[in-house]
Amino acid sequence: MPTQDTQLPGWLQGSAAAQTLARTLLERYPAAFHTAAAAVRPLKIGIDHDIQQALDVAPRVVSEVLRGYTRRRAYRAALAAFLAKAAANGLLAHHDPAAMADFFRALLWGDVLIRVLLGVADVPSINEMERRAGEASRALLAAGGHLPQHKLERGVDGHGLLSLR
Repeated sequence: MPTQDTQLPGWLQGSAAAQTLARTLLERYPAAFHTAAAAVRPLKIGIDHDIQQALDVAPRVVSEVLRGYTRRRAYRAALAAFLAKAAANGLLAHHDPAAMADFFRALLWGDVLIRVLLGVADVPSINEMERRAGEASRALLAAGGHLPQHKLERGVDGHGLLSLR
């Protein structure tokens, strides 16, 4: 078991490589990664691929850090707030953003996590994860809103699913 770094919050603890990546993300990308719960906001779709390219880090390490970061209560609250803002701007018809955030996570993961944990499936490739994220985004918006198709492009507004300008 790796030695835990007490300078990192619990949600970023893990392997030595994950701790190093976590520190790097917090230092180099303060607009995207925060330790303070109040500053957390949703990450853009495909950020894992961007991190791997920019920092030349193994996919499993990126996955380990992002899994810890996005499982936080603060992250789920930020995603719900983002969806609430979209609803308030008339972009989503659903009135329960927290339920939409949970629905999105269910759409994104489906039965993949259980299958991987049971050892009957491999961890999805980056391309498969990006495909699933796109499908989950489209399904969420089809189920709860009326956002035009052109707003579904990857990386819209640099950090989220859609621009709320």
